[in-house]
Amino acid sequence: MLKKPISRLVFTFFAGSVLYASPLCVEQAFAINNLMELFSKKSKPAPVDGNNQLKVQDPSLSDKSQNKAIKKPNIEQIKRATIASPKPFDYKPERLVPIKFPAIDLIETNSTVKSSSPFNLPLSARYNVILEGSASKEEQATTDFRLADLSVVDAEAEQSIAEIVIHYYEQNPKLLWSQDGEVVTKAKDILRFFSYLDDDGLEPQDYLVKMPDENLFGEERQRALANFDVTLTSRILRYIQDASNGRIIADRLSPFHDLPRKEIDFAGELNRIAKGDNTIAILQSYLPHSDYYITLKKALAELPEAGHNDNIKISVQTVIKPSETNDNLPKFTALLLSRAPSGYLSEHKTILQNLAGEKTYDGQLVDAVKDYQKFVNKTTDGIIGPSTIGTLVNNNVDVKRQKIINSMERLRWLPHDFGSRYVLINQAAYRAQYVENNEIRLDMKVVVGSPQRQTYFFYDRIRLVTFNPSWGVPNSIVVNEMLPRILQDSGYLQRNNYQLYDSSGKPVSASAVNWQKVASNGRGISIRQTPGKTNALGELKILFPNKHDIYMHDTPNKAAFSRDMRALSHGCVRLEYPREMAAAVLGKNVDDLKPYFAKGERSVSLGQPVPVYLTYFTAWPDLKTGRINYYDDVYSRDALMAGATEKTDSVRQQNM
Repeated sequence: MLKKPISRLVFTFFAGSVLYASPLCVEQAFAINNLMELFSKKSKPAPVDGNNQLKVQDPSLSDKSQNKAIKKPNIEQIKRATIASPKPFDYKPERLVPIKFPAIDLIETNSTVKSSSPFNLPLSARYNVILEGSASKEEQATTDFRLADLSVVDAEAEQSIAEIVIHYYEQNPKLLWSQDGEVVTKAKDILRFFSYLDDDGLEPQDYLVKMPDENLFGEERQRALANFDVTLTSRILRYIQDASNGRIIADRLSPFHDLPRKEIDFAGELNRIAKGDNTIAILQSYLPHSDYYITLKKALAELPEAGHNDNIKISVQTVIKPSETNDNLPKFTALLLSRAPSGYLSEHKTILQNLAGEKTYDGQLVDAVKDYQKFVNKTTDGIIGPSTIGTLVNNNVDVKRQKIINSMERLRWLPHDFGSRYVLINQAAYRAQYVENNEIRLDMKVVVGSPQRQTYFFYDRIRLVTFNPSWGVPNSIVVNEMLPRILQDSGYLQRNNYQLYDSSGKPVSASAVNWQKVASNGRGISIRQTPGKTNALGELKILFPNKHDIYMHDTPNKAAFSRDMRALSHGCVRLEYPREMAAAVLGKNVDDLKPYFAKGERSVSLGQPVPVYLTYFTAWPDLKTGRINYYDDVYSRDALMAGATEKTDSVRQQNM
């Protein structure tokens, strides 16, 4: 978890056997608040004596030693601190800067610079030369004129792109997109391709360039061509960047995005486009080409025009149970007819039309609603409530379009080739899939981080599986949740098989811990839960070592999988079928895992690491049916995308 410090409060804590000086972090502040609330309910504590103590048991000690007590913390000595939870970033698009070439001076001098070609001379030499060799005076004049025109180019681009454009023309001082005073066909093909980029959820105006005025002649015409040339080059580079990495810079959205941008050889790609034969195929190659992306693109094209929505209004908080009579029932039925997926309506449209005016909820209508709930992966209880209504109210045409566009953008953030074997976790859908050779071999429910402790959006490689794992409790959980329980309940540690360790890693008795110091510093002990049926990680964990300490694991709490909203964890991913997933990534059958559970804690490395993608898609295709499933924006990341898109539009519209 990201720890945001308070600048003027510094405490000492340990990690293993190394001492650090650190600012007070979010988790520590929360812990202190919890303790303050706990102690504020009690009267002012009396001076500590033998009768004013709390007993806390420790599983590593004998029954006799368990009776030893720890001193009750003095609340007056605990400093109270508050700090807000980590917040999204204030998104900053890359700003635009003028594309300024070095000043070009074409005054004749007595000095000469020999070169096999005038185009081998960099612009940084300022072209303060008289060209010699085989070039005719006419050729020299044409070349000099074109180079001089670059100094008066009026174009803007993102700073990183502007630098590349300037360097490219320094190394290749000639116009790319015009010949004999006319724009070449390849440039026109590129602009035509750009005009259709809304099919990919991109904004065509970001890349289009106005053609030079046909009514300009002589020097004005040549300068217009130079300006067109440089501007189009910058727009091509912008397109390559956006298609490869996304129009929005993911890591600028929030602390929960960790998606490095792919490195691109822009000069090499520009040469490939300028010199290649199949220009359109080259341009298309920068976009994702997975079946997921292709299916989303097809669905986007098939949506009705923007604003084509019904005017059916029903509160998402409405609840209608079987056998009840409710005036809102006809509205819900109308919503089903208007907004339910075509695959569902192909079987239920006639029944719904026949029951469209009914206000009593029973019989065939209940069955139709249950079928719809199953179709959209909701609990099939027949109750019309917020979860079921939300799938319709929140998914009108405009919302669906934006969710598809967001999902296509998020695919651009990721590697465009997921590999032949991989695990895909869609946090918004609360599901995980194991895919091999483009076939979904496993599909299961998962529990992901709560909105306050979100699961990160990132990707890595699965490297090992640990069976019968112990659990090193993260310090954030210790200070936020466990300390109040420990202080209230003397048997909490023992019942849950927790062991305590000091800063040197040695086991300690709970009675030997200075709980007051732990509470105020947020550090001082580490807690580990031994393997067993009550262990929070269950019987195995699947590791892809990363800086966020996120992994997949089993859980003893199976009830959570029956819930529709499963954003409940501290950030890690709980698996509905952990044995099946472990067997899949290890390349084994489930029965082959039995020997690993016979002994104590044991880790098994994968022969070949398997990519894992922890993603967030509020629109995602079922590749078997081609149907798009839509999901709630549980982490409000679509809202962040909307704000970032608006800011990006504002910046880029400045130079259209």
